[in-house]
Amino acid sequence: MLRMPRMLICLLALLWLPSLSACNTARGFGQDVQALGRAMSGTAEEVKEDISGEPDRPAEATTR
Repeated sequence: MLRMPRMLICLLALLWLPSLSACNTARGFGQDVQALGRAMSGTAEEVKEDISGEPDRPAEATTR
């Protein structure tokens, strides 16, 4: 009689454990995508500077 609840608890634990690692995987994937976005943005800024011949200045610097 005790064997069935014990087996059920073991089964639930086995199903639950992979969900914990999925959280870390999703977080890591999000960080990778964020880093990729930063790299693409930086490359776009470099290309923009190469085309225009001068670096972008912040709005405050251009009004002085």
